[in-house]
Amino acid sequence: MKFLLKVFPVLAVLAFIVLGSFVSLKALAAPIDPAVVAQWEAKMIAEADYWRPRVLASDRANNVTSNGGNCYYDGASVYRQVSEYTGRDYMDASDRCAGDYAESRRPNGGGGGQNKFPEGLAAYILEDGGPLVTVNDVSLISRTGWGSFIGLDVGGSYIGDYCGTCTNVIRELAYSISAETEAERVGLPRIEGKLVTYVGWMESILWQMRSGEYIDNGRGAANESQWQFRQPFMVGLAHKELIGLLQWEEQNGRSFAAMWPTTHWPTLEAAIADHMIDLMDVAVVKNGQCQTPQAGQRMWNGTYFAYVDHGINGETYPGCVIRYEEDLNLLIAPALAWACMRTGNADLGRRHDEIFGPGINFGRGQHGKQFNQAYWFSIMGLSYRNSEACSGGVVIEPNDPPVVTAVMGELTNGKAMILGGANLAGAKLEICTGNVCAEIQNSFGNDRSIWFIAPQEIQVTAPDGQKTRYSLNDTLPWQAN
Repeated sequence: MKFLLKVFPVLAVLAFIVLGSFVSLKALAAPIDPAVVAQWEAKMIAEADYWRPRVLASDRANNVTSNGGNCYYDGASVYRQVSEYTGRDYMDASDRCAGDYAESRRPNGGGGGQNKFPEGLAAYILEDGGPLVTVNDVSLISRTGWGSFIGLDVGGSYIGDYCGTCTNVIRELAYSISAETEAERVGLPRIEGKLVTYVGWMESILWQMRSGEYIDNGRGAANESQWQFRQPFMVGLAHKELIGLLQWEEQNGRSFAAMWPTTHWPTLEAAIADHMIDLMDVAVVKNGQCQTPQAGQRMWNGTYFAYVDHGINGETYPGCVIRYEEDLNLLIAPALAWACMRTGNADLGRRHDEIFGPGINFGRGQHGKQFNQAYWFSIMGLSYRNSEACSGGVVIEPNDPPVVTAVMGELTNGKAMILGGANLAGAKLEICTGNVCAEIQNSFGNDRSIWFIAPQEIQVTAPDGQKTRYSLNDTLPWQAN
């Protein structure tokens, strides 16, 4: 199966060993298992084939409702991305979602902040130019309702014009950042200072969630505690829209760093890495308004994230049960791949893969929400993961023969090569000196990391008997700091 945009795992270095005066080296991220990516692709097509006719057959209300609608999580953008990735035609579903969203916003301006998806609308305007969506539709989303700068009517829950640092508006604020970015993309004038304010609020919200040091916004203790909680998928949404804004600013020769407050993290990359590593390695579920049986368990159980970090009325199941949700991984993981691409930190690529793999097991609800949220960001996330900076930019197909890459450096007694690869399952690995070879136990499954020094060579025998030798004189991908 061929795709317009290949996002197969990238051949890269698995590890390196420091010996003697080995120079400082930067290892690239290990490849994603091609079989996992193939499963992700197969499910993408199966779910798109299942939901496309339902999008076309449903009325507007069932398509755009925030309670699991067929188009919720920007179906217009999702079906467009899936069409471009697979080469299959889902554009009628994309157009239907775009038209339904635009029409549903017109009677009440920008509408609710949880139902604000301008990316698909902007893409329709810029790439299709049809009659379903106009620039005014994007203006309604970005300049009225939750997209307006001040004076938001949110039912009297807040004091002042806008409680920008309240943690319960993280989703609405993320979508408002996206709305402003897309408004400028379709030609609307930029409102100076608006995004600076939004980014400052978002950085504060992310820090409150990361640190547990919540701001008292003057609404009373009971009201405060009701909204002071952390949800990994909301963090993922915030990361997605901040990344989109940073890319837009850089594309236009502007500095995102000028917007980013360095109060808690020096950069967005640092914020993403720190927040996600904390979620995976440190954060635990706590009691809150209710006593949850999951208290004390890690937020990341090695497969899925807990839906919320402590017992909150309205965010838990009966009995204050907090579930570990299989439907949200693919919305959370991509930011780690982006941070890997930006920093070259291989550990962030590995962590992306840990979250990505189990995320393929998302369920199928009554509407298309689970499908949309799974592929809204993960297609782009795999392009980050496969970038030159994160993992070397080499494409590996599932049925390719064994392939080797290496990091090379200097030892006090000569050269050394640290070898990694892909599709090594079933291959025989040997270290050879001349015609004398000694087999290395290939216990690493699909990949392998070893080292050797001159005059030794590595011999890889594929399952079909084809032999390939690698010596220190070979030119193989490597990076030195």
